[in-house]
Amino acid sequence: MDDRQANNAELTPQQLDHLFELFLACREMDKEARSAWLRQACQGNLSLERSVERLVSEDASSDGFLSEPMGLITRAFFFSISEGQHFGRYTITGFLGRGGTSEVWKAHDQELDRPVALKFIYSGSPVEQLTREARMASALNHPGIVTVYDVTVWAGTSILVMEQVGGSPLSKFCHGRMPVLQLVSVAAQVSGALAAAHRAGIVHGDLKPDNIFWREDRFAKVLDFGLARKVSAAENSAGAVLAGTPLYMSP
Repeated sequence: MDDRQANNAELTPQQLDHLFELFLACREMDKEARSAWLRQACQGNLSLERSVERLVSEDASSDGFLSEPMGLITRAFFFSISEGQHFGRYTITGFLGRGGTSEVWKAHDQELDRPVALKFIYSGSPVEQLTREARMASALNHPGIVTVYDVTVWAGTSILVMEQVGGSPLSKFCHGRMPVLQLVSVAAQVSGALAAAHRAGIVHGDLKPDNIFWREDRFAKVLDFGLARKVSAAENSAGAVLAGTPLYMSP
């Protein structure tokens, strides 16, 4: 059992605060003093001890995550997620990936007996982004667009529940040569999905290879409507706020 699997207890906001306090204390100690002090402070709670050690290790690498915009409390929370952990009716089954504002984990919906993906938005990130993503994606009904099932809250953290899309992001194929017929198929499917969104008056806002999944059954799926927006003929684009990934933004 590795460190992540060992830490399978749900953390309350009070426990997160305690984890934060222990980390701040350990951060100022040398390694030998820290180990002895932490063992005594955790009172036999191996899961808590290992969580603090991971935070100290992460902070010591590079410039330390305290300088990152997502913030310390957020990282403490996400280090606590592990396989087998429960968030209401959802049980974590594996890790999928992380971005600038969120982490995505595979999970199983115990009530409906189906695989799902849980998107946890980082503390300090705009919660309205997750709400917008849920609202925009759920308004669309197209096989090429990820299906959003629900938005729930656990310990003050918003969680987007959506279908679990197999396969790999298109970015995985960007450094090689994709067969022409496969490339045409991807382009046609993505164009169809975007056309459906545009007919509904929705612009994705952050279309890039990382947000397009190519499944093993040769179907493409457009994900991440966190920057999507409603548009209309009357909209004044001059006053709109620009957001997205610069490398993939339209001129």
